[in-house]
Amino acid sequence: GVFLVDGPVLLAEALDAGASIDSVYATVDQLDGDVVRAVAAAGVPVKETAPDALAKVLDLKAPRGIVAVVRRRDATLAAVLAAARDDERPVLVAVSLQDPGNVGTLIRAAEAFGCAGVVLTTGSVDLYNPKTVRSTAGALFRIPVVESVELAAVLDACEPDVAAYATVGRAGRAIDEAPLGGAVAVLVGAE
Repeated sequence: GVFLVDGPVLLAEALDAGASIDSVYATVDQLDGDVVRAVAAAGVPVKETAPDALAKVLDLKAPRGIVAVVRRRDATLAAVLAAARDDERPVLVAVSLQDPGNVGTLIRAAEAFGCAGVVLTTGSVDLYNPKTVRSTAGALFRIPVVESVELAAVLDACEPDVAAYATVGRAGRAIDEAPLGGAVAVLVGAE
């Protein structure tokens, strides 16, 4: 039920978004930073740790000196589609995407374009992989993301009032010709 957030910028994003932060681990050079003081003031336990411990836990070559343990925010397909219908907004559906950076970039783009949420189908990269979390640049804390849903279940749930459109490499309709207004599910396939 928890995941790791690496670095002061993402920790600040989590704090600003009201994420539930269980604890923070920081290297000695990060203990006096503004964000560490802010989480400590919010009652979050802060513990000093060694830099090599952070690298091992995160499986990253260059951790940023602070790691937070954050509670996952549950989102459901039904809630995301209801928001899309009610607010006439799109939903981004990532179909079997494997690259953490691509998934994070798409989550950022979905937030920027006002999507009601993001759905990751079964076979997609782990949403809480440290590289995926980092690449969302904080959007993960602000937009609902549903994980591990079978594509058929997504399409069934869209019927009858959320149109589904898929991106294709060739022989499709140009993006400016597609009727993408209102409640639509935009499916983006694997790399």
